[in-house]
Amino acid sequence: IAFTRPFFPKWRTDLEQKYRQKFELPGPRDIKDLSRGTRTKLALLLALCRGADLLILDEPTSGLDPAMAEDVLQALVGHVDQIADHIAIVDRGRMVLAGALDDVRERYQRVQLVFAGDAPDVPLKSPGVVRVTRHGRVLTILTSDREPLLAEVRSLAPASIDWSPVTLKDIFLESVRTED
Repeated sequence: IAFTRPFFPKWRTDLEQKYRQKFELPGPRDIKDLSRGTRTKLALLLALCRGADLLILDEPTSGLDPAMAEDVLQALVGHVDQIADHIAIVDRGRMVLAGALDDVRERYQRVQLVFAGDAPDVPLKSPGVVRVTRHGRVLTILTSDREPLLAEVRSLAPASIDWSPVTLKDIFLESVRTED
């Protein structure tokens, strides 16, 4: 950190302290003595604190245990929420989402359908359906286009329909999730 900081005039010392604590980074040590996960967290701190106009992250949670990966994703989403105007998510070389951050947040929603019996196992044909999960009587759908889906889900005759916003982290995770 001390070596890198002078190269970046827009360095954010406030973020450095925040991420040092959040990522539980140890005091001065040789990088070669750090675990792979700690090196990943350090690299992320160095990327986030330099005040870059463009930030490209490739597998930012690589080498982290699930709990720390969650902390890192939360930190990234919070950072993006504060500084980004536009975002893009690329998965396996394919752009799965791009746009103005506010538009992306407004566009994506989760709909939860509750049925009297088991949720039907029917393929949804509406454009914008990102992910469908079934658990007993509940069918949960992440969509980027509410209107076409509304008529289709009503035709399934659920007992209730509940729409809710989703977080940027949810959008990211659902957009890059591999098929089960």
